[in-house]
Amino acid sequence: MFFTRVFAFAVFAVSLVSAVAIKKRADVSEVLGVVDILKSSTDAILPQIDSLVNSNAATQANISPHLASLVEALNTASTSLHGLQGNVDTSSSDANEVANAVAPVFTKINNSINNLETKDPNLVSLVATSGISTALDTVLTGWEIVVAGVLQLLSGL
Repeated sequence: MFFTRVFAFAVFAVSLVSAVAIKKRADVSEVLGVVDILKSSTDAILPQIDSLVNSNAATQANISPHLASLVEALNTASTSLHGLQGNVDTSSSDANEVANAVAPVFTKINNSINNLETKDPNLVSLVATSGISTALDTVLTGWEIVVAGVLQLLSGL
């Protein structure tokens, strides 16, 4: 009689443990989705910055909103990556795939900012105070945490 009670309790306890939902691990496609969203955002922002700079029409008033949008896009990517942290199954080939997707985005950002600073040195302080450096550092760190080895691969590209 005692054994049946213990057995019933054990079966009940096991059923509770098995009822706990197992969190599905993400794959690299979710990380690449973050890259795609960032690319879409930067593809809309950077040409506007480049156009203003290349036409010598860049001023603090018309560049500031674009820099703020760029920082916002980077911060959105960072937030998305933070949500994936520790939940992505990756391999070294996945890291290569992410690095190859991320590299052109960061190259375009770097080229646009360098172009702005070179063609209009008066706006260098605006870039410095916009928070772009911090946002870039944060998103790059996020990619490294989610997909180990991405920064090393990016530095090699």
